[in-house]
Amino acid sequence: MAKLKGRAPSCKAAILCDQAIRDAGTQKWTLVGLWDRIQISKEPSKDAPIFHNQIGLYFYLVDTSVGEFPWMIELLHFGDLIECDFELKGKVVVKDELLPLELGVNFRRVPIKAVGSYTFRLWINGKAVGDKDFKVVINKGGK
Repeated sequence: MAKLKGRAPSCKAAILCDQAIRDAGTQKWTLVGLWDRIQISKEPSKDAPIFHNQIGLYFYLVDTSVGEFPWMIELLHFGDLIECDFELKGKVVVKDELLPLELGVNFRRVPIKAVGSYTFRLWINGKAVGDKDFKVVINKGGK
């Protein structure tokens, strides 16, 4: 596994959506259903979380180094790590440092244990390189 040369990649965009889809032929990303908050009907708890069916997450990074690097995504609630039932890691291969690195992932059954502020944090090769914040709020009958 290669080591990052110099500084860590710079995150220029982090977007939440219902689903991130990569076209096999063109390698272009389609992000379906963009959002910045989850509305729930009742208060969850640590013992009885609400599970959000699917969350898509897309990162656009520049200033990468050529090589193969491990990545990991953490889910935080007010800075505390949330345990998830799914794998939030993999490897990314960078072949040309002049091209941006695009990473899109889809998560199923994301645990929501309380209302408030959440953050998805992207780590590449052990360095935090990007955050995406969102809110979970109680829907009080409005839109």
